[in-house]
Amino acid sequence: MKPTYNFYARLDKTNKQGKAPIYLRVTYNRKKSLFNTGIKIEKKFWNQSKQLVRQNHPASKMLNQELEDLLLRVQGVGFKLGKQHRLSATNIVDRLKGVNPENLFQYAERFCERLTISGSVRRSKQTKVLINKLRKLNGTNYLEFTMVVSFPSFRTGQK
Repeated sequence: MKPTYNFYARLDKTNKQGKAPIYLRVTYNRKKSLFNTGIKIEKKFWNQSKQLVRQNHPASKMLNQELEDLLLRVQGVGFKLGKQHRLSATNIVDRLKGVNPENLFQYAERFCERLTISGSVRRSKQTKVLINKLRKLNGTNYLEFTMVVSFPSFRTGQK
């Protein structure tokens, strides 16, 4: 299954000048995530069926080029995340926003190095044993902090 990308005007968020923000909706596995493109436009200049700014808008070429560039960028992000087996609508939008979650295992290795340098050799070894057990349990050498942080709420059924 591939993610879908659609632009649309959020008419429910129209400002005092009558301009609505254009959002990118990313959908994957029936879950959606929204990204504000930063473009605001009057309803009469937005063509929803083509997902483009109408040609009668003075800056239509520039705005449509921005949307096209964003679409190419988001498709590339989706492709990369798919290759890393971390594809989700939320992850795609997070990457567009510049969020780059850190790998827990890389962080833990640096933490162990700092412990060793500070003289806490025993604690460093204990931490390495724990991390290696977690790595074996996980089955990969990649685990995001966000996965670990969201685990307790997942386990208890809370959101």
